[in-house]
Amino acid sequence: MSKSITEEKQLVIVGGGPAGLAAGIQASDLLGIVPEIIEPGQIGAGGLRKIEDQTRSNTPGWQFADPYKSVFTQALELPDAKPIADVDEPVPLTLPSRFLDAVGHEVTRQGIVHQTRKKVRCLRHTPNGWEIYAGRRRFLSEKVILSPGAKEVLLSELADRDPNVTFTSKDVLSHKRAQDFRSGLGKHPRVVIVGGSHGAYSVALKILEQYPGVSVDLYKIEDTKVYFKNIQEALEHGYIPRRTEIDPLTEQVNRFDGIRGEARQLFFEEQEGKHARHLRSSVFSVEEISDALRSIDPEVIVVQAIGYKPRKLDIRDENWSPIDYTERIEPGGYSCLYGADNKPLPNINSLGLGHSACDGTNVYHTQARELLIVGSR
Repeated sequence: MSKSITEEKQLVIVGGGPAGLAAGIQASDLLGIVPEIIEPGQIGAGGLRKIEDQTRSNTPGWQFADPYKSVFTQALELPDAKPIADVDEPVPLTLPSRFLDAVGHEVTRQGIVHQTRKKVRCLRHTPNGWEIYAGRRRFLSEKVILSPGAKEVLLSELADRDPNVTFTSKDVLSHKRAQDFRSGLGKHPRVVIVGGSHGAYSVALKILEQYPGVSVDLYKIEDTKVYFKNIQEALEHGYIPRRTEIDPLTEQVNRFDGIRGEARQLFFEEQEGKHARHLRSSVFSVEEISDALRSIDPEVIVVQAIGYKPRKLDIRDENWSPIDYTERIEPGGYSCLYGADNKPLPNINSLGLGHSACDGTNVYHTQARELLIVGSR
């Protein structure tokens, strides 16, 4: 590594999307510090910009957290975003990215957070704390919060299939490979979706609506976890429910909300054994993906909808040896990082694991509060 001046910080946040922005605001509010957010692009919406473009959804599903609203001042001129700050109910998913980008701009302008517009190269744990290398800059911080976002990685079981008939959910929802998709349907009017996530039902619904002559088979590896019997069970599974997801009478938690709301009816029809709206869809439970794929015609389109995996960062120990780490969700909703020896790495946590940007801002603010107040290791 080239020599550089070490800049000491009280808290470094890697990633400036919705989770990183929430952590920055909470750190300023709770600890009275100015955290350093390392984000090469605009602080704010992060991956939500892409999700918004993919779904073009008018489903009310995004709940703005009060700390975001408090950032705004009377002098702030944001014709698109300012009216949203006064809304207490969930808003359509076509709106949040503009609002969050505006908040990100404002928190940096007001000095609530400081931003380094670089990409993190690696993190190194030393006796003095964490060294974070970003471009040619080097930071030293006692505590680090990771919120680098997630990406969709093609399963190894699908790697050997013809790429012209193998897609991810992102390809379908964003129209990224629309021409390839239509060409594949010309050979075989059937689509197999691998995965039982909420996103899988969104993909199924989109295909059924856009391609009337196509049938869809959904291969579920495990049951879609939509309901938790109460709030405690949800927390035990690392899921922090929003107010709009909790039944006021039974306290049952319905996780099928927000961005996936448009596919809710399709899911319930499948659960009840009804397919009145979409007679062209079928659902199968499988134990192994490889076994299911062997029975599929190689010319049939397969869409992977397993979900997104957190981005892995280059984390090293004092001797510059790579640390093979895993993340585990704690009851507070944030995650702890564990090394190969199954011991937690000190003073480094992550936000956003197990939650997509569409889960709402309150989720991230609750996670950040828990982490900053009681989750410090």
